[in-house]
Amino acid sequence: MSDQAEGVVSLITGVHLDPENGKIIALQCGFKQVLSPVDILKWKRMIHVRDSESLTTREHLLRLQSLSKDMTNPLYKLVCTENGEVLGRVYNFIVDTKLMELFSLIVRRKFLWFTMHELSIPHKNIVEILEDKIIVKDVHATEGVREIEVEVA
Repeated sequence: MSDQAEGVVSLITGVHLDPENGKIIALQCGFKQVLSPVDILKWKRMIHVRDSESLTTREHLLRLQSLSKDMTNPLYKLVCTENGEVLGRVYNFIVDTKLMELFSLIVRRKFLWFTMHELSIPHKNIVEILEDKIIVKDVHATEGVREIEVEVA
């Protein structure tokens, strides 16, 4: 949402996280443009920016140039523990909008179209973010991991 033009500038279609610290590098806007967190005026129900000039391309953000798209986007990545146990895939995530960093991952394990298991894993339990998966501390040995109740229809 643009404060100057009083209208919608773009829709957020994804997020790019720094794999080393979980901070937001940029928000994906559509297919080709990104929005740097420094250009965000306020983030409530909508994200407010000054105008459409706040949007740029991926190539203009230095930190994004050195990382692949698969490295910075957590959605749908496989989540495994350090011991190799597969927990599921990242279905959603929660971002702390004040600190502009990842707060927790929502991980689901599915069978066909049924959700069998869902977990909320705090960002402090993330060990490493790779291109194809996210490695977290052993769930049974960590604090703060919450199992979310799931009803199978």
